Amino acid sequence: MKKMQLMFSVLLTFITLFSVSLCSAMENEPDGIFGISWGTDIKDIESEFIFVRNYTTLYDDVKVYVKKSDDLKFESINLTKTQFVFWKDKLYLAFISTENEETQSLIQTLTDKHGEPRFVQLNGGELYAWQGINTNIYVVESRNIGTTSFSSISLSAELEQGKISKQ
Repeated sequence: MKKMQLMFSVLLTFITLFSVSLCSAMENEPDGIFGISWGTDIKDIESEFIFVRNYTTLYDDVKVYVKKSDDLKFESINLTKTQFVFWKDKLYLAFISTENEETQSLIQTLTDKHGEPRFVQLNGGELYAWQGINTNIYVVESRNIGTTSFSSISLSAELEQGKISKQ
């Protein structure tokens, strides 16, 4: 559990820091995930979700939810986990997890849909990044496990700005 919280913290910080960087637009940029637009209020879709926990380690008013549906697929790719993160009750971030060959299938699907990613070799893993005007997508693959984040650039920047002004 602690390892998952640490990974979540690292990814969340990484996403918010890189979300504000200047970048070129990705092809066919999404405005959300699974048909839910960035900024959608949880109150409007609450019947579809199960509340998991408050996440207050780095930020205030961040809540994590999972979908009630057991259909864990992105396109035709099997997922092991999905998490939807709301800040001030607005969707701004989603994580999906894959294992083994499904991670490579996801990277290929995202490449086909959004163009070639930026690639960074990490210590013990790889990072693939598609950066747009409204949405960033990051896939971190390590030891046959993939964690993918989809994030709203504007809401991530607001969240990070609020964190900075609190300090």
